[in-house]
Amino acid sequence: MNLRLLRRWGKFLLLPVIASLSAGVVTGCKDEYPYDDREPDNLGASIYDYLASQPDFKYAVRLIDEMGYTEMLAKTGSKTLFVATDEAFNRFFASNPYGVKRYEDLTVAQKKIIMNSSMINMAYLSDMLPNVANLSGTEGGGKGLALRRYTSASYLDSVEVVGKERVIATPFWERFQGKGVMLWQEPAMMVHFTPQFMHTAGVSATDFRSIYGGNFAQGDIFVNNVKVAQSDIICKNGYIHIMNEVLLPSPTMAQVIDAQPDTQTFKKLLDNFCAPYYSESNDKGVKDYYDGSSPLRPLKQGLSATDSVFVKRYFNENNCTKGPKGEDLSRYGMLYYDPNNPLYSANAAEQDMGVMFVPSDRAMKEYFNGPDGAYLKASYGSWENVPTDIQATFIKNHQKRSFLSSVPHLWPTLTDETSYPLSITAADIERTIPANNGVVFIINKVLPPIDYKGVYASTLTSSATQVMKWAITDDWWNLGDSQAMRYYMYFRSMENMYNLLVPTDEAFHNYRDPISWAIGGNSREIWDIHYSVEDNGVIADVYLADADGNAKGGKIRTVRTKSIIRNRLADIMDMHIVVGDNDGRKLSGYVNDGSSTAFLTKGGATILASGSGNGVKFNGGGDKELGHPYAGVLQIAGMPSIYDSQNGRTFFIDHILHDPSQNVYQVLSTTPQFSAFYELCMGDDKVATMFENDKDFEEIFSTKRLAQSSGIGQVVNSFNNFRYTILVPTNEAIAAAFAADPKLCTWEEIANDVDPDSKKKKALYLLKFLKYHFIDNSAYVCGKAYGPVEYESGARNSFNRFHKVKMQSTGNNLIITDEQGHTARVVTSAPHNIMARDLIVNNTDVSKATEIVSSSRAVIHQIDRALNYKN
Repeated sequence: MNLRLLRRWGKFLLLPVIASLSAGVVTGCKDEYPYDDREPDNLGASIYDYLASQPDFKYAVRLIDEMGYTEMLAKTGSKTLFVATDEAFNRFFASNPYGVKRYEDLTVAQKKIIMNSSMINMAYLSDMLPNVANLSGTEGGGKGLALRRYTSASYLDSVEVVGKERVIATPFWERFQGKGVMLWQEPAMMVHFTPQFMHTAGVSATDFRSIYGGNFAQGDIFVNNVKVAQSDIICKNGYIHIMNEVLLPSPTMAQVIDAQPDTQTFKKLLDNFCAPYYSESNDKGVKDYYDGSSPLRPLKQGLSATDSVFVKRYFNENNCTKGPKGEDLSRYGMLYYDPNNPLYSANAAEQDMGVMFVPSDRAMKEYFNGPDGAYLKASYGSWENVPTDIQATFIKNHQKRSFLSSVPHLWPTLTDETSYPLSITAADIERTIPANNGVVFIINKVLPPIDYKGVYASTLTSSATQVMKWAITDDWWNLGDSQAMRYYMYFRSMENMYNLLVPTDEAFHNYRDPISWAIGGNSREIWDIHYSVEDNGVIADVYLADADGNAKGGKIRTVRTKSIIRNRLADIMDMHIVVGDNDGRKLSGYVNDGSSTAFLTKGGATILASGSGNGVKFNGGGDKELGHPYAGVLQIAGMPSIYDSQNGRTFFIDHILHDPSQNVYQVLSTTPQFSAFYELCMGDDKVATMFENDKDFEEIFSTKRLAQSSGIGQVVNSFNNFRYTILVPTNEAIAAAFAADPKLCTWEEIANDVDPDSKKKKALYLLKFLKYHFIDNSAYVCGKAYGPVEYESGARNSFNRFHKVKMQSTGNNLIITDEQGHTARVVTSAPHNIMARDLIVNNTDVSKATEIVSSSRAVIHQIDRALNYKN
């Protein structure tokens, strides 16, 4: 035993036998143990001698002798023994998990487990038991932090043959079915509750009673839920703590769940996430130890030189992210942690463990057959048929990483690992079973993950939406991927209401790539986007397309670069999400409620809706350009694929909605009714050249070409990745505005002005007049009345603030009021509700661009009067 450590503790100084030590002996010892081969002459009895000298430890002494620990425990050293009296052993033989009725019936393996799991390879007084080592390695640096301790047990103590009838019926165990398998197991840690730990960790006596079913009084110590009857018997080679009952190791949480007759539904789901793993060193260790050389090292029945020994591990994000053959489990599904790992802890193994809330079979059945689980039942018919990645999400929501943050008094504010309320109460608990790596609470309800409640739940479960599923869950299992889209996190907000339009995998075979279609001509491409099992992700086969949107010829390339695929899928996702917010400011609500024909999407685009209820159809600006039909809601088994969830409504549709390929410049330049406004927006090269280095002078259009990006064609300079409305006065209204305002000059008049100051003043005045017709936000004639709403324009006043307009929808028209109080109306008999999109891409040469950097959507209306701001 390390005498310096004893001297630091000091408690032994109160005892006569220790107090009789000479100062020279105490101060002269070293950290290295000096008594391996001899004992100090002035210490009391050893652990073994003490027990042998007492009348009520015959079973304990017999166990020590037979397990080969006599010499070790008779000499000085550093051991802590949690020992049971003969009376406690007699109670054990009356009822125990091994089914033995007397000591002689115990097997060697059972004796090893009892012996080794009740001994610690270090000397701990009771008040040192809850302390953890500090950085220098000495105990006491972390006072009251220890919940568990490593024991003397070894993986060699827990080697068992799993018979063929007990082999798990999943593909990972298939090679052992019909013949069995031999497994080793990491030894259980000892779980102890001490007053110091309870105080430091904030675990109350009520928490203890809720978990263990007994009372915790001041000064009590419980080890594996067995109370210490007498602590701190000091011997020359360690300490003895006498227990009320025989101390046995607790099972793991996985073993607890396996053994319960009423948790078999959950257990079968859990089975899908475990596999036998091989360790060459552990396999050799088992075979070397069980060589038949002594009664303590018998030949293991069923173990031969050609058989391998495995350990059962559960796939988890913590330390088991590959299958037993190195398989990538990222799409298969993983748990938060391994419930069969005795050493599991979110922190240091000695300081914490886990918690699992496990629904009973009845609760699992009621959920699956009830309204909340209806889409699961409709999709799969049974729990067993639910895909493993969806199962993993379900199981994970019943795991808590930290026992310390999940004790019962914290349940009113307890959340899942994604910070959503779990809503657990004492009334939900049917019973509690402590384990060596956590606590299992059997509950009378399920705790469906937020992913089962959200608008995207039905997408995750459909075999026809693998592309959208991949986009939404990217990258569910790799939170270290900073480029992942992670729409599932966005959809987890239960405070919002979403409409999610879900194109099926069939629809993704015909995607018009927005970059190539914006470039136009022979550059147009059709992408066949699909999920590839080999690539473990989404890829796209690319074909050239004609102007009508039809693929022509053979495949020209395959896009596998994840950043490019993500770029397009994010663009698609943002086009197919409508956030419900009926506040009168946004064109959004339930998209099939018949309230509007135009709805604003998450990305700022606008989609068109026709019809209502189950007969709703949708169209995008790009589909409208080509005269393509509206996307319809799929009919499956005669029923429309529309699903309600706790935060929205999901629509499965038969084709992708596309943004317009035309930009604002193209729309203005090709629409005759817009010609006067367009010519003014084009400016004059002679004037632009004169002011090209003047920061006050910003043209309406430019290429926005920078070092690593560029607009496709001419784009609106003032646009900035947002949504806009452009109000284009009729040609007659433009003429009337110039006639009424002598300060408005044409570009030709400005170019002919020889005075630089006058030229600049006139040019800025005209640009401000034009920019006042570019409005921040989208406003459509859509059958929905709203407003008046005040919006900013692109024109700034002398204080560098934006001039504003007011817009009001009557449902059939828009009324615009400028700052001077004049009103204008959309000319509904002329071009209006025209959609356009300006794109910025990731290359100065747009033909080499691979990704959309930003985009701005605009709706363009003809109005009957020019607008003007207040000077």
